[in-house]
Amino acid sequence: MDLGIPTSFSLAQNYPNPFNPVTKINYQLSEDSHIKIEVYDVMGKLVKILVNEFQSPGFKSIKWNGENFENQ
Repeated sequence: MDLGIPTSFSLAQNYPNPFNPVTKINYQLSEDSHIKIEVYDVMGKLVKILVNEFQSPGFKSIKWNGENFENQ
């Protein structure tokens, strides 16, 4: 099934939330874009950079297993 190119940018809630041991984040891009998805803790400290790259339009997803910079 071809869903085509999205008409707008969207970032969905991660699922499942809360997660154990993995969560999935869906997002969609309507045009070529530099994407940066970061995870922060409740104190505002950067935990992990999940995506930091130029991407083409489409429906995307990234999985995160809870690892941070110290335990990768």
